[in-house]
Amino acid sequence: MAEGRFRCLTNSNLAAVIVLLNRAVNDFLGIGSDDRRDRSIEELERAIEALDDLADRVQADLEGRLR
Repeated sequence: MAEGRFRCLTNSNLAAVIVLLNRAVNDFLGIGSDDRRDRSIEELERAIEALDDLADRVQADLEGRLR
């Protein structure tokens, strides 16, 4: 179902935002792209708690770039 609703976004916009949000999480944790599996549960929970703020930062950055 969701696939149909987001089909037009899947190829570019949605994929780009997912990459940017993953980078923001990695930056928040202070790790490289392949190091998340080595983090403790506590670190990962801290990142989950910060997701709203990280998403807001990614959104603000994108809005700034698109102006």
